[in-house]
Amino acid sequence: MSEINIGRLVLENLKKEIPEIEYSRYVKQLEYHVEKSGKDKAVFTAPNALIANWNRTKYAQKLAHLFEIKTGVAPEIIIDIPNNLKSRKKNSVAATTEKVPNALLNPSYTFENFVEGGSNAFANTYRGFYSKSV
Repeated sequence: MSEINIGRLVLENLKKEIPEIEYSRYVKQLEYHVEKSGKDKAVFTAPNALIANWNRTKYAQKLAHLFEIKTGVAPEIIIDIPNNLKSRKKNSVAATTEKVPNALLNPSYTFENFVEGGSNAFANTYRGFYSKSV
């Protein structure tokens, strides 16, 4: 079985197991990338973030299982949009070294100034539990 067809083959197997409308709207738009994939990861791109997130949350585990059936290895499934794949490695490094700017919080909003009302009774109850545990 050639690597070129494994991603498409897995998507075709998924098509047999899910509703046709979901396949045609979301899964069909995925593109498997042989050159970015390996034995331990399978890389797909989607045309936009909505399609990528939907497939990632709904079918990533199923895709990994189908790969495992075909290859004997359950790879990490990466579903992203094309621009994110190029900058993924750079962003992960930058995110760890970048300092977070000061948050724009109103300093007068504290637990001491909290006004309990009907709309925030739940929050008031749990703020007490939280402040005691910290």
